[in-house]
Amino acid sequence: MGTQVINLPASKSIVNRVLIIEAISGEKILTPEEICCRDTDWLSKALTGEGKIKYIGQSGTAMRFLTAFLSVQAGEEYILDGDYRIKQRPVGSLVNAIQQLVGDITYLDKNGFLPILIKGKKLSGGVTINLNASQSSQYVSALMLIAPTLENGLKIKLTDQTSSPYILLTQHIMRQYGIDVEICNNTIYIPQGDYKLKRDVIESDFSSAVFWYAFLIISDLKIIELGVFFEKSYQPDSRIADIAQDFGVSTKYADNKLIIHKTYNHIMPSGVEYDFRDTPDLVPVMVALCCMLDVAFTFSGVANLRIKESNRIDAMVNELAKCGYILDTTEDTIFWRLQKSKIRTKPIINTYSDHRIAMAFALIAEKMEVVISNPEVVTKSYPDFWSDLATFHTIAERDFISKK
Repeated sequence: MGTQVINLPASKSIVNRVLIIEAISGEKILTPEEICCRDTDWLSKALTGEGKIKYIGQSGTAMRFLTAFLSVQAGEEYILDGDYRIKQRPVGSLVNAIQQLVGDITYLDKNGFLPILIKGKKLSGGVTINLNASQSSQYVSALMLIAPTLENGLKIKLTDQTSSPYILLTQHIMRQYGIDVEICNNTIYIPQGDYKLKRDVIESDFSSAVFWYAFLIISDLKIIELGVFFEKSYQPDSRIADIAQDFGVSTKYADNKLIIHKTYNHIMPSGVEYDFRDTPDLVPVMVALCCMLDVAFTFSGVANLRIKESNRIDAMVNELAKCGYILDTTEDTIFWRLQKSKIRTKPIINTYSDHRIAMAFALIAEKMEVVISNPEVVTKSYPDFWSDLATFHTIAERDFISKK
């Protein structure tokens, strides 16, 4: 089999940020093909749709970005709401920060969570706000994106950390569109100004590329080509290129394509340790990969995975147990010491309505028979995942998908 070429969706981290910038500027530069997954579609429809109620499904990004954006829509009133799981994901720290700017937000049910009533107004600018972003760096990004609309801008002091890679991604995109954001130590300076939009190529989604790195590692393939990617990527999950070297896969770039290939005579590690505090979306696939390879692991910085689309720590522990892998956890780590148990016959994998869990267990399905329930959840980030997988042999040929 020759080089396999996979065209991945546009980065939803980039697209979601550009959608907010478009809404602020009143200009359009994104194509419909770039707003291709359910996560970006929820945000796009909430920004462009009529009506007081803004429903954002289970999109955590839309929840945070819209909380900030709707707060500066002077004279307008909105209710921000979503599905059952999104109402369990916290937004209190961001609401508190907006209220420091004299924003008008009221909880309609449980304090700190959706649904919320937002009365848009002119927020105070030229001030410094203190923000604890330990639960999500998107609290910071949400405020950064609207800060140019405030008189004299905004200064954000992080009380819990220095700038995460996702904050640096937001800074890069804002600079790309005319706002000179400065970050010094744990303080972010955003000036007042107007976004200046121009059409640029949107990079593909590195979070989706993670699966293909792992797939190449465990498959008989030698090389896979992914597009569109830039050698200097600001996407945090581009870190997978460095991690993959530990497992015998190298990365090179050519004509805005990402070419990943196996290195010869590579000896797999017996155990690995990684801190995923800044790149939590890597964890489900990396857990599955290490189990498939019988590589012991300790992954730290995973506490916030409990408040993602699902409790991803419990999800991986529970579903891998069905496959014979016994994992352990602490508050901030997940680890495996090669402990195994009896494998259930063709276990049914609960994906917990979580796209990352579905894709992680697609990797497990490469080596053993499983039934993956609710497979369509991948549309949140990667609508063509199953059809792309069908271009290969193995699991796409098996009846492993359940519509239950």
